[in-house]
Amino acid sequence: MKSIYLIKKLRMAAALVAGMALAGGGVFGQMPGAANTSAMTAAMIKLFGSNTGFSSRSEFRVLDKGKKETTTAVMNYALLDNKTRMEIDLSQVKSADMPPALVPTMKQLGMDQTVVISRPDKKLVLSIFPRAKAYVEVAMTKDEATAADKTYAVSKAPLGKETVDGHACEKDKVTLTGDKGDKLETMVWYAADLNNFPVRIQMPAEEGATVIMTFREIKLARPDAKQFETPAGLTRYTSGEALVDAMTKTQTNPTAKK
Repeated sequence: MKSIYLIKKLRMAAALVAGMALAGGGVFGQMPGAANTSAMTAAMIKLFGSNTGFSSRSEFRVLDKGKKETTTAVMNYALLDNKTRMEIDLSQVKSADMPPALVPTMKQLGMDQTVVISRPDKKLVLSIFPRAKAYVEVAMTKDEATAADKTYAVSKAPLGKETVDGHACEKDKVTLTGDKGDKLETMVWYAADLNNFPVRIQMPAEEGATVIMTFREIKLARPDAKQFETPAGLTRYTSGEALVDAMTKTQTNPTAKK
């Protein structure tokens, strides 16, 4: 009975992390109209303007409608020609919805560190678990693929000048308008000394919440294209469920093969 309980506990915890990874860190999924995270990724990429290749250290914060912070996550974020890469360390994620035992459980499974790569050019999302020597490759659905290819018109209305992390910024209200007339209004802080890089982006989220993204340690040099490929020597899985089953089976029976 104890073994069955442990397996259920591990699967629940692992499924939560796998879900966060496959949904791009669990942040974008909270945005309006972004049950489709590919659509939100396509929209946000437009905010980077001519900065089509960069890497940074990024902080994501989610505030509820009462402006109380409910989720924070610090991760490495990189962009290269519409391809995105997020490096997520679960120990750097804090959320009111995250069970206290989740981090040590995921660390035990080797799933506490995740790299999420979105490849709209190949219609794929890769969730890589380096410590588990495994990755999940999931094809975008037809709707996701369509959303990833969506085009957005960008219009700006200046809101004044502010300084963010020592960078003199122009604060703008930015409206992204999709090809079917759908709109997303954001606030963006563009740093003049970083080629008008958006060092802070604030977006509305579901149920009156707000998502704030702040980018630090920004490197405007284009990252190596190899960072957006699957590393060699890892076991491939076609679903998060298959990976969870393999990891929990190994954890509860160390002699079992993945």
